Parts: sequence; structure tokens; C-alpha cells
Amino acid sequence: MSAEPPVILEGPAIGLRAAEGQTINLTCKVFGSPKPLVVWMKGAEQLTGGRYRVLEDGNLEIAVRCFSSFTRPQPY
Repeated sequence: MSAEPPVILEGPAIGLRAAEGQTINLTCKVFGSPKPLVVWMKGAEQLTGGRYRVLEDGNLEIAVRCFSSFTRPQPY
């Protein structure tokens, strides 16, 4: 069994938008052996729980609860 270092094949799209009550899915396609663990960060904070959910495929699902949370652009 050979090991392969992790490689990000596809990152999230830029400029995604969603209305209040919808969800946004940020894509993260990775390759490696063993299968890499995908962790989403915003600054030093790991995005998990609450309105954030990391899916089995490594994508991040964000529940948009209120419009005001997106009035000031925040990098992810």
C-alpha cells in the first residue's frame, strides 16, 4: 500500500449567494492516501456545529439564518 500526499483538486466557488433560510454548499474535492480529513477554518476558528456542517465528501454546508449575517463580506 503506497501513501499519497493530500492534494486539493477543487476549492470553493467565489461569490456564492443565498437567501435567508437557504443553504450554501462550499466544495472541497481532495485526493490522497489515506483519504485526507477536510477541516474548514475561518481565521483560527474551526467551522463545525450550529449553522456549519462538514459533509462526508468534505464539502461545507452553511445554513443562512438571517440576511444581516452576510451584509459585510467575510472570507471563508
